[in-house]
Amino acid sequence: MATLAELERLAAIVRTGYVKSAGKGVAQALGEAGFPIRTGQGGPVPKEVKDRLRDRLVREFGVNPDRLEPNGPRIAAAATRREALEMTADEKMGRARIRGVVILRPQPGMPVIMDGEGIRLPEGATLNIRPEDAGRIAAPGVILVENWEVFRDFGRLDFPVPFCRRRDLLVFRGMPHVSPQDAVEDFLRRLGRPVTVFPDFDPSGLANALAVPGYSGLLWPGPARLAELVRGRLGRPDLFAAQEEAARARLDRAEGAVRAAWGIVKGAGRGVVQEGMLR
Repeated sequence: MATLAELERLAAIVRTGYVKSAGKGVAQALGEAGFPIRTGQGGPVPKEVKDRLRDRLVREFGVNPDRLEPNGPRIAAAATRREALEMTADEKMGRARIRGVVILRPQPGMPVIMDGEGIRLPEGATLNIRPEDAGRIAAPGVILVENWEVFRDFGRLDFPVPFCRRRDLLVFRGMPHVSPQDAVEDFLRRLGRPVTVFPDFDPSGLANALAVPGYSGLLWPGPARLAELVRGRLGRPDLFAAQEEAARARLDRAEGAVRAAWGIVKGAGRGVVQEGMLR
């Protein structure tokens, strides 16, 4: 027995005195406890077998005894390491991802308004916040950035942010364990403010922008500058060829800035990443 799910099957036998349909591991453990049973069989388990099984779970696997009481809590299969340590002596049995936090920062020179107070972060600093605390943040809107270097060096953009968006918070949508997508989308829904997306200018980046909760527009350098980028040294045919088929249908129906940007990218048959817009 090596997983939380397998330990829970044995713990259920200790709690109830009954085995429903023994799998291979359960049948082996019951046989070692003096109760030979074939795979797939079930039925009542003698008290002395229950006691031996209980002793083994506590002694060998460090199972918390309260998980073995008749009305005790179950051993949850989906647990973090900390939660696993509350149930067994081995924290490595917990493999569930810890609930993500969202990384945000103000634009250069601006404060973060939190709990009604303006907080000025040191240069380069960020604020980590749980999605459920979005109500503590006040902001006219959000600019969603999908590249860490651009998020960190946002003040080096080579085109101006529209005046009406200069007080928007910057939010980083990153990787599975760093400001992950599900946590960011939860935060955006709870915040309930307009979201301007700054994506990579390739088919996937533009299509994904349309799916962001609260999407209200695109942060981009305008048609002339984007055309210059995709047709220049930084324009990459691979970013277009590998993504175009999957995104075309959605982008062909797009409107506004995404439609304009898509027309330029499609016409060039190339994409460009957002890092190319840093000075």
